[in-house]
Amino acid sequence: MYDYVFISEHILLLLICGAFYFLIRFVAVQHKKWLDPSFETPSYSAKLSRWLFQGLLIALGINFVLAQIYTFLLAYQVIQLEQVIRIPNTVIHGLWLAQAEGWIYVFAILLLLIYYKFRTTERLAWLKKVVTGLSVLFIILLLVRGVMYFLSLQALMLPALERSTGYTSTLDRMSDLNALLITGVILVLTITYRLLRQKRKNIYYRLYLGSNLLAFIILAIPYQRMGEALLNTNMTWVAGFSHHVYFVLPVFLFLVFSALGSLILSGIYLSISPRLLVPSFGRAYALKFAGINFISLLILTMVPIYPLLLRMLFD
Repeated sequence: MYDYVFISEHILLLLICGAFYFLIRFVAVQHKKWLDPSFETPSYSAKLSRWLFQGLLIALGINFVLAQIYTFLLAYQVIQLEQVIRIPNTVIHGLWLAQAEGWIYVFAILLLLIYYKFRTTERLAWLKKVVTGLSVLFIILLLVRGVMYFLSLQALMLPALERSTGYTSTLDRMSDLNALLITGVILVLTITYRLLRQKRKNIYYRLYLGSNLLAFIILAIPYQRMGEALLNTNMTWVAGFSHHVYFVLPVFLFLVFSALGSLILSGIYLSISPRLLVPSFGRAYALKFAGINFISLLILTMVPIYPLLLRMLFD
């Protein structure tokens, strides 16, 4: 069943890439009208461009749903097989990539929706940049996902008969260094976020961006340590999928893409605000996305410290 979902998703993705070309053609005709009101455009161009744009948004939303269905169906088979065979890394990494690709579709929808907030004379330039970037990204995803899909099929059809046992790990007490680093991350994030909300300037966004990068670097170690301890196996092998912790992956990727995507969108809105219909709306949207980023990253920061605190307090 997941084979048909995979094929449907990628056929639709190819159609989306093709529709991008026609969308630019129709919007370019409308752009001439916006620059020169005396220019006569075909009567159908405005309706077609609007319908095509809306159709692309719907298609991207459908592909997001298909990506989730694909991972659930394939993960179900993995859950059945992992009790008797060793699941190859290509299958696990393919599940990671499929989930991540789904959230890329959501990010693409948010990027395209910015089109309506531009002044009419600025819309075509923005759409060309977004469409070009998304087309290249989607073609790369098609190739990578296709290769990993066939490698996964080969691995599942000819599996290794021995089952991997992983290795055991114990949950150590939270060290002073861990507590200090995580506390410092929360403090730096809070300060830079407050500065961005009060000043609303690009330099404060750069400071906030730097604090985000620092947070992701520091959090990589406790997440690896926590995963190995709580799941009692090697996180690089289980990758969020097993018969008892399947939902680790979707929840974790939702938080990661919420933090990363909102941070990128916040910077985009700050940089393009002078070109929008209402410039103040650009800064307002930037602050809203910065708030989403702050909450998502705060949750990501608190997750690894929570079980360590429980162990420290009650052991």
